[in-house]
Amino acid sequence: MKTFTLRYFALCGLLFSTVLLAAQIKPHLDLVKKNTGPAHRLEDMRIQPFQPAIPTTARPFDITDFQYRTLPHPVLQKNTNASIKIQYTDRSGTPAAIYGETSEARAVRDTEQKIFVQLKALREYLRIENPGQEFRIVSRQEGKNGYVHYKLQQYLEDVPVYGGELTIHLRDNEIELLNGSSYPTPKISRVAPAYSVEKAQQKAMLEARKITPEQKLTKFQQEVMGLQTFQSELFIHYPDGPQGAARLVWRVEVVPNVYHREAYFIDAHTGDVLRHQSLLCKAHSAELPFNGPAVGTATDLLGQNRTINSYEIGGTYLMIDASRPMFNSSLQFDPADPRGVIWTLDAEDQTPIENDSFSVAQILGNSPNDWDSPIAVSAHYNAGQAYEYFRSTFGRNSINGRGGTIVSIINVTDEDSTSLENAFWSGSAMFYGNGGDVFQPLARALDVAGHEMSHGVVQTTANLEYLSQSGALNESFADIFGAMIDRDNWQIGEDIVSTNFFPSGALRDLSNPHNGTNNPNQHFWQPEHMDEYVDLPETEEGDNGGVHINSGIPNRAYYLFATAVGKDVAEQVYYNALDNYLTRFAQFSDLRISVLASAGELYNNSVVQAAASAFDQVGITEEEASEEPEDVQINPGNQVVLFASGNRQALNLYNYNGEPISEPFIDENVISKPSVSDDGSIILFVDNDQNIQLIEIDWLGGTYTQLALTDDGRWRTAAISKDGRLLAALTDDFDDQLYIYRLDTGDGRAYTLDNPTTAEGISTGTVAYADILEWGLNGSSVMYDAKSTISKVDGTIEFWDIGFIDVWDPNTDNFGSGYITKLFTGLPEGVSVGNPTFSKNSPFIIALDYIDETEGTYSMIGVNVVTGETGHIFNNSDLSFPNYSVDDSEIIFDGFNSSGNRVLGRIALASDKINRDGDAFIFISGESGARWGIVFATGDRELSTDTEELEIQAAGLKAYPNPVQDQLQIELESPAAEMTSIRLFDPLGRNVYSQQEMLSTGLQKLSLPLGNLSPGNYVLDIRQSNRRWVERIVKLR
Repeated sequence: MKTFTLRYFALCGLLFSTVLLAAQIKPHLDLVKKNTGPAHRLEDMRIQPFQPAIPTTARPFDITDFQYRTLPHPVLQKNTNASIKIQYTDRSGTPAAIYGETSEARAVRDTEQKIFVQLKALREYLRIENPGQEFRIVSRQEGKNGYVHYKLQQYLEDVPVYGGELTIHLRDNEIELLNGSSYPTPKISRVAPAYSVEKAQQKAMLEARKITPEQKLTKFQQEVMGLQTFQSELFIHYPDGPQGAARLVWRVEVVPNVYHREAYFIDAHTGDVLRHQSLLCKAHSAELPFNGPAVGTATDLLGQNRTINSYEIGGTYLMIDASRPMFNSSLQFDPADPRGVIWTLDAEDQTPIENDSFSVAQILGNSPNDWDSPIAVSAHYNAGQAYEYFRSTFGRNSINGRGGTIVSIINVTDEDSTSLENAFWSGSAMFYGNGGDVFQPLARALDVAGHEMSHGVVQTTANLEYLSQSGALNESFADIFGAMIDRDNWQIGEDIVSTNFFPSGALRDLSNPHNGTNNPNQHFWQPEHMDEYVDLPETEEGDNGGVHINSGIPNRAYYLFATAVGKDVAEQVYYNALDNYLTRFAQFSDLRISVLASAGELYNNSVVQAAASAFDQVGITEEEASEEPEDVQINPGNQVVLFASGNRQALNLYNYNGEPISEPFIDENVISKPSVSDDGSIILFVDNDQNIQLIEIDWLGGTYTQLALTDDGRWRTAAISKDGRLLAALTDDFDDQLYIYRLDTGDGRAYTLDNPTTAEGISTGTVAYADILEWGLNGSSVMYDAKSTISKVDGTIEFWDIGFIDVWDPNTDNFGSGYITKLFTGLPEGVSVGNPTFSKNSPFIIALDYIDETEGTYSMIGVNVVTGETGHIFNNSDLSFPNYSVDDSEIIFDGFNSSGNRVLGRIALASDKINRDGDAFIFISGESGARWGIVFATGDRELSTDTEELEIQAAGLKAYPNPVQDQLQIELESPAAEMTSIRLFDPLGRNVYSQQEMLSTGLQKLSLPLGNLSPGNYVLDIRQSNRRWVERIVKLR
């Protein structure tokens, strides 16, 4: 048993200032020693069982069993409150462009003085200690229309910084723009060379001889051609990039012969060669010329001649369509990563399913008319038709609405290398199998291409969760737009199915979901009315709750509506409903509400009535629409901050006034962000030996106990559940495995992280490894961020995104299904999201880091998973690792002070919890810096939407039949005669049924009429004055 005592210090009133520091997306992972031996096995990895000495509060998680939904990619909002606008596109972490004039510079009239006042005002952004000494004006150029342009060179003492050059542009003596590249004030102890320039030149020639013979320059070459054997200059240089160390170097240009000109950067202290580059400009490049877009014709799988847009490079044609308006011809074209194009690639009979080595190849032709693959022609042509439909009909610029490249991949096989009888949208590309007994090659069908591309449109608009009714709506919208793209009939897949398996000749039929049979057991049958709704489990075996089956009902509604008002009107109403009205949780009743509202917005009452009639005919009648879940009660305890020191050598405890409670609290190295239970009684962290340490705190007694849960040195991240019962962890394998343990028994299970797709049972398996873990308030799911890879021509794309995995079933008190949902889909190229954290009281609010690698920027944003809204909180210079305050009114986060030391920042939030409400400031500096802050409270609370805390009875309630279709029978052993509350909650915590009964003592029997409830999972909650019974209920149709 150890004790800690309170200590109080005054908080320095420093203004929080962002000091920019270049960082990899996850630099802290370099602290982990990676396992180089065989991968770990679950049976070999044990944890020390732990029983808390301080009982944790019982928390019935049923009511807050929140389902996390996939959202479109977030769109960042610019901060319009700043007097200047800063653009961070330089990998050094310093601004590449600063627009506007500071108030300090505005007060100065002399132009050159104004320039240095501006630099001084911006020194913390530029990370320059003394701009007046470190920059010198080297040129002034008069421009037109009152513009004057100044160039400045950066120096350390009298030595120029290699590449440290800024330009400042003024109009009518007012600064409009500062741009260029500079470096933080270099840290070099001795700015005087110990290695002479003569020795540096000798070494440069020795290096040059390794690549070409030395031939002494002739007098003609020296005097007429102007060649010199050596040109040398002393510089401050960053050979490892801006994030590396500054070095004093000799830059030596050497001309060993007339055909070679080389530059060597040689350390002016040690003589080491730090860098080499060739300076010879060639008239002819080994690269082929980019001739640009081309057009030709070719035959597709239907035997039709199609116009094919391609891209010519040196006489070779690639199946890249750069002819569409989304293509920007002014940008440099990269055939391995083209932007704003329609791109068709060949998987060459590989499978992406659980295949880390999956790769794709360019499809090549010798002329714009020379394409020997009808499969490629069909896929490429159909993708273009789908693109044009959305552009010309709705003004939508590509799948993501922002001109994103459309990728189709053909010749994809199943995981056993047989032909894949499916097509699917992976979240980033369309994959086409070549069929077999059931289907012809799926790229043959225009409506299939339209269907798959429409999944991407759905995901980047309403992002309907691919589960149960919302998943059926996802499928329905894909079918609807597929049928509108190929609008000559109401069928889907009629060009690819075998009539041996689909007697109607179609995969699905919007006008007749029964599809030629009245037998619901036939695989091609779909319901057409709510009376036929099929209630299936939300598992892969259950088609994610029947998404491909029950989509027949909204499909039929659309057919009836479009038949009444015409396809041109109907498609506009539905697209507007998808884009502006529907949200993640939308059920069939929400579709009705949204379509009627959209019809009223765009057209007149007759169209609204036609929509209402169509929904009435399929049994989708007016019901209460989805609502936002309620907050849980705020933890009533004292607010405490746990954080690691800036050098990670200790964990510290402060109060929320920024005053130390115990510093250091735990005097041990930590290699990843710690984790705290909801009541603050348990802290987990991974130590420098890569073992999981548990701290149990008695806040009343002021004591704590430390326990090593592991001793095998295999771990890198660990997180404790809110109730302190469960552990989530990652190992040094850096693989796609997540480990979940019960702390009381030590039992564990391994889960595989993957990237789900819209096809049954298919995951692309591109997750490399996860990092940050955080348990949800429901106690059944873990939120994580993960690095994923997408194979492309000439390499792969790497990015970080965020997912939720179901790992615990509170009803069986056992391990969960492993079902995965992603937070975002369709992230723009070069964008990653990570380090997510939950709001303390709203299970649908999340804050996270948004990293734009292309722009070189870091932003902290907030997300409302229900509404799909994203808000801007703070522009940082590095990862923020945000964490909400106990009442969600503020966020603390990682930052730097003006000296470049790690500190914790703090910023107020608006009432929506996803937008800022004020400026950031330094919250905690710590004795040795501060990072990875977590705010918690030391009180107990019930993590449900009801604030009354009652003991749940383990026996005395019987509810049957369960599952129930109509009448639910209840038998309750009532200990006393008193008024009893009987309520039913849906998974979002909404009260959908309620009644009060005066019960007598003894066995009581009740009957609840539930026939009008929608199918799904519910929680029966029965309460008396000092006791409570809870039971999970499944409602059938």
